[in-house]
Amino acid sequence: MKKFAYSWLLLFSFTPPDTWAQDQGDKNVFSDGDEFADFYGGDEFISIATGYSKPINKAPAVASVITKQQINQSNAQDIRDVLEMVPGLHIEKHLQYNLDRFVIRGISSLYGPQTLLLINDIPISSLFTGNQNYMWSGMPVKSIERVEVIRGPGSAIYGADAFAGVINIITKNAQQNNANKMGVSVGSFNSRNGFIQLADATSELKYLLSIEYGKTDGENFLVKADSQTVLDNAVGINASLAPGNVNRSLDTTEVRFESNYHDLTFRAGFQGRYNIGTDFGIASALDPKGRYASERATLDLNYQGELLDNWQYQLKTSYFHGTRESEKDSYLFPEGGFTGQFPDGMIGNPEYKEQNLQASGTLSYKGSQHYVRMGLGLFDGGIYEVKETKNFDSNFQPLPGGVIDVSDTNAVYLPESRRDNQFIYLQDEWQVAPDWELTLGARYDKYSDFGSTLNPRVALVWSADYNLSVKALYGRAFRAPSFAELYAINNPVAQGNPDLKPEVINTYELAFNYSPTPDLKIGLNIFSYQLEDSIHFVPDTGGNTATVQNAGEQSGHGLEFETKYNVSKNWDINANYAYQYSKMKVDIGNGKRFSSVPGHAPNHSLYLSSNNQISDLLQFSLQWNYIGKRERLANDLRGDLAGYHKVDATLNISQLLTNMDCSVSIKNLLNDEIKEPSPGPAQGSTSVKLPDDLPQYERSIWFNVKYNF
Repeated sequence: MKKFAYSWLLLFSFTPPDTWAQDQGDKNVFSDGDEFADFYGGDEFISIATGYSKPINKAPAVASVITKQQINQSNAQDIRDVLEMVPGLHIEKHLQYNLDRFVIRGISSLYGPQTLLLINDIPISSLFTGNQNYMWSGMPVKSIERVEVIRGPGSAIYGADAFAGVINIITKNAQQNNANKMGVSVGSFNSRNGFIQLADATSELKYLLSIEYGKTDGENFLVKADSQTVLDNAVGINASLAPGNVNRSLDTTEVRFESNYHDLTFRAGFQGRYNIGTDFGIASALDPKGRYASERATLDLNYQGELLDNWQYQLKTSYFHGTRESEKDSYLFPEGGFTGQFPDGMIGNPEYKEQNLQASGTLSYKGSQHYVRMGLGLFDGGIYEVKETKNFDSNFQPLPGGVIDVSDTNAVYLPESRRDNQFIYLQDEWQVAPDWELTLGARYDKYSDFGSTLNPRVALVWSADYNLSVKALYGRAFRAPSFAELYAINNPVAQGNPDLKPEVINTYELAFNYSPTPDLKIGLNIFSYQLEDSIHFVPDTGGNTATVQNAGEQSGHGLEFETKYNVSKNWDINANYAYQYSKMKVDIGNGKRFSSVPGHAPNHSLYLSSNNQISDLLQFSLQWNYIGKRERLANDLRGDLAGYHKVDATLNISQLLTNMDCSVSIKNLLNDEIKEPSPGPAQGSTSVKLPDDLPQYERSIWFNVKYNF
């Protein structure tokens, strides 16, 4: 039945649109303003690779762009749906809080801090975990204008954590979206969302305000066994809540505001995440009760102007504030759980607040043969108001009196800490010959807690023909240790290490961009990397604890292929394929070295989309993601995790009523079994806490209505 349905959908989507639609000239009723994309920097231009808009085929990096039109066509509900379109980028689920890990080229670790996430060029990395935030819980897409992605190192421009790649989410402004809109979405899992967008570009002071609100119960996956099941079997009790369902509830509030006055831009953002369920459990034990909340607020001010002929400058400052709060007690293990000595359950509620201030200045010179950019800046941030309530001590023994507040005591999980950083960078794009462009750049960072680092880049771009470019690229990048890795205390299993050094990666790439016709674009990239000083938990000699150490290395290679083909004015096809293979080695003490594949990312992935303008009013889009098998770590005795197919179909209906558009989409149409790998056993153990892995993406249906006013 699945094969029949799949074949029918493919036939419908790939039937030449001229048999379905009347000639509409260059009009696309779902472009939503993207007919001006090339003027403002459309899908042939990218700014993330150099700091300014540049044709993507000449940019000194391997990059991808997802436009607003592509987002609308796919009826994406969250940024994870958008990033599925990027070759070599896999969205892997962490087992807690529905956290997304953006894995590029197989490079990742516990929280996925090796991929830097920016919103409007501003890093939103959490000092606590190093990633986009422990309580990230996704991002809705109604305020997103476009997404730019670098696959490969970016520390020469962006500094820390631009390691495996960089994702820049660019939000909407009034200059490109001068319309008022509102809409609602309803979908599976009791999901409902609403948004309103207000914009004005008629005066010198332009503004856009976007507000989104959503609630969902989340998918209701069944977990057959968890970490408490393992303990039950070991000590002869029956406390586990498995079989039971995951806890994936979520309420979201997203506010974006941007105003532009001549060369001055001001932005403000707010991400509120409430009623966050504990997903598969804090300690891999089901917890239907626990709830967390997180709020993240950002402000940034940007001014650019001219000094002299060919000289420009830019001044930028930004502020970030984030929180992690407990709404309801979280249960590491259920009532009567752990080894039986916690009749009320093992309860722990860590909280914190963080803030940072960043400021930078850039000076640019554009001559006949050189485009020179130089800049400097500073970062100052910290974690404060670290709080914790719990009913267990650092040896996992019950505390007298039950749950107590250990904030501002030596028993808290993390001390309050600060970090500052000063940086300077220089980049020269040199036209060494009519068809050759050499980019040389480097950035120097000096950190208060782990020292300094220098990260260079070299790129040679040859425009072999008007429709063919060849790139040879080298870059070095670093990943800063997170505060959890540096300073974690009072954990009987894992200990922080204030003497950590940053992870370092050296990447080499050879890329080709070819457009044999204006309607066909082909890209191929071959890469190789060597990762040094990777951070791992290493068992301590003579004890039951493990301490974070720079104990490993990882090497990898692969290729990424992508193509875009405009079959006609009303039909386009996008496809990409990625292959990667990597191997890591970790020193685990006592002169022993652990060698394995990293054990989470697919070696093969494939993406295909077809967007068909059926008529003036109808458009049908089909997306197919294939994720290949995932190999296990060498000490994980489970077989390889099987690959999966994810097929999404969307029908957009324009002008159903005056000024009203709507759409219906089905995600995971064929209801394929989709799983991400659960963590394997700890060193010296064979038990797996969640043996059936982490199920994801049940079939779901979504209805959307948008009204322009």
